[in-house]
Amino acid sequence: TATITAVDLSRTFVIGNSRGAAGGAANEGRNDTRFLLDSSTSLRFSRRVVGSPVNVEWQVIEIQGASVQSGNTTFVGAITQDEALPAPVDPAKTFLVSQFRQVNGGTVGGEGEYMHTGYILDANTIRFQKEEGNGGVEIGWYVVSMSDDTTVETGEIIVNGAYGNTPALTDTIPTVDLNRSMLLF
Repeated sequence: TATITAVDLSRTFVIGNSRGAAGGAANEGRNDTRFLLDSSTSLRFSRRVVGSPVNVEWQVIEIQGASVQSGNTTFVGAITQDEALPAPVDPAKTFLVSQFRQVNGGTVGGEGEYMHTGYILDANTIRFQKEEGNGGVEIGWYVVSMSDDTTVETGEIIVNGAYGNTPALTDTIPTVDLNRSMLLF
């Protein structure tokens, strides 16, 4: 747990990453860390598998012109999970931030059981998907809606199994102001 400067939870979200000191299949799941705002002054870190040290980097972001909805979802034995939003959003002005941790063990080497994607499906729903039905994933999510002239562009590119980083994969996006843009993945 970390003590943070007081924030307004209705316009705050967390971005975080973790990495472990040890690799290999025996350490699978030990780096998967969830970041939870327990209160306006407390950030909690949660992982399922213990035993190896984990380095955690985090950012708590409060945006004055934002409205944030948050929640948790767990899905096991399915490849798609839809989650109803508490209040409707404008998908053109809204983005999703999520973190996860593996649940119930899963299969060694079975990243498809818990690695996932998530996106705003429509004004009332977010969708999470993973490749395999075995195992499970617990996801903490923040849906951030902007009230100013911010726009959100989304997309997906499929990388086939034979791709080896050459040539570089690119996707076309509308022109953006690089001084006012960020990339979330």
